[in-house]
Amino acid sequence: MRYSMLLAVVMLLGCAETNQTPPPKKTSASQPAPVMTESSQPETRDALSKDDQVRLAVFLDLLETYGRPYEKKPDPSLLNAFYLAVGVGDPDIQDESSFQWEDPCDAVLTAIGTRSIPIKKYSQCSAGGMQCSDRTTGEPGYLLRVGPLKWLDKDTATLEAGHYVHPRNASGTRLKVQRKGDKWEITRTGGWVS
Repeated sequence: MRYSMLLAVVMLLGCAETNQTPPPKKTSASQPAPVMTESSQPETRDALSKDDQVRLAVFLDLLETYGRPYEKKPDPSLLNAFYLAVGVGDPDIQDESSFQWEDPCDAVLTAIGTRSIPIKKYSQCSAGGMQCSDRTTGEPGYLLRVGPLKWLDKDTATLEAGHYVHPRNASGTRLKVQRKGDKWEITRTGGWVS
């Protein structure tokens, strides 16, 4: 009994010292999910680097595009979470296999906020092969990716962004993102769909 109690205390102390944040809470389908926009958290947005401000704007755009149909009519057989990935590599190389995919910074995830469909880091999914799925549960999800940024000037960048569910449900879109005042304007300049 004494050893069990000591083990429980050690485990609790070990968990308390980690920097892990708890997963976002799911909201019920009948309860509207709070949606974070670029302007709803100016102190968070302003604290982001310029690259992360662009990534945030693009992720919000992707979540609007791919999330809206599922937020109105959830279908767990198709989508249980969005997994967000940031590409690192040479933006002049159009071959995505040359990019290294990483988790977005925590500040970007915080600025996105809580939604009815959970938002998770890229490292929590398995995106190769036949289906994007949760590494732990195997449940299906959508990988939303923002590739490396190429800055044309101090207020304009180009990149490719898109989604992956499985080989026959994926896309990539070339984007031009330009600062207009305190917002980032996104223009689609080309793309592909599979």
